[in-house]
Order: sequence, then C-alpha cells, then structure tokens
Amino acid sequence: MALECATKAKLPRRVRIDTADGGARRQDSVFNGLKETSPSAELVLIHDAARPFPERSALVQVCQRAAEVGGAILACRVRDTIKKEAGARAGRMPAVQIIETTVPRAGLWQAQTPQVFRRELILECFENLAASAPDKEMTDDAAILEYFGKPVALVESSSMNFKVTQPEDLAIAEALLKAGIVS
Repeated sequence: MALECATKAKLPRRVRIDTADGGARRQDSVFNGLKETSPSAELVLIHDAARPFPERSALVQVCQRAAEVGGAILACRVRDTIKKEAGARAGRMPAVQIIETTVPRAGLWQAQTPQVFRRELILECFENLAASAPDKEMTDDAAILEYFGKPVALVESSSMNFKVTQPEDLAIAEALLKAGIVS
C-alpha cells in the first residue's frame, strides 16, 4: 500500500512511506505514527490530508521555522468577524443562539496542516501527555507543545489550503483543480 501511494504521488525514491495503526482519537493515531518514524529523522510533518493545497514555498518555510524553533504550523490570518454565542455549552444547542460578544480578530489565526516539529520534541510531548493527562483531548498537534509551554511558530499560508470536510468543500476543490488555480 505504501509503495502504491508513493508511486501515485510520484514521490522521489528517497522518500520513505511507513504506515501505523489508527487510534481512538486523532491524537492517538498521530502518536502511533510518530512512534513509527525513523529515530534519525530530524523533522516530522503531520498532515491531516483534508487540506490538499499547501503551497510549496510555505512548506519550505514551515520546515525551516520548525528546525529553528522546534515547532511550526501553517496558518492564515482570520479575515472574518467572529462572534461568540452566549451560553455555549459542549454538545448543547440552545433553541435560539444569541451573540455574547464579537471576538477581536487582531492576532487570530486559523491553524492549517501540515504542522512540522522536531521529531524528538513532539514525540517527547506526546509521551508526556500520555503519562500525565491521557484523557486530555487536543484538537491539533501544536496544542500539545503549547500545553507544555513550548513555542510554535506561525507561518502564513494561503487560504487556498482550506479544509475539505463537507460536500461543498469538495465541489470547490474540484473546481479549483479544474480551473488550474491549485495543483
């Protein structure tokens, strides 16, 4: 399977693809994958594959920043006005959503993937999380470094590296590919 993926992606022979079993949560799957990486690897790129359009120049830059800082992620500045609803509780939708406040967007970024880390650092943080707070749920890998007070650099990326999760996202992605806007 890994060889088939590498062939389809036209990856250079020097690129090695290994697989790992998934886990109950995204972070468990990533941890399993990290444990399968080569100890000689300096950096690991964690990519959810739901963002198929990262720009090559941004990939180079995020790798450079991760090598310097320890971790770096692709992200784009928040452009929309963000509203926080009043009385929001996990898993509960009130009959009518009421705005509590407008969240200032200055300094807000939308996280993207891939997220890149020094292998030893991210593996150490995952191991520490598993030992100290195994039930703590993290929505992305950078959050694990943040949890342990480790810096993570932001690398500005294009909004074209959007997340394909809904049918309309797939239609947009297909139209962009067909028009040659992304590759």
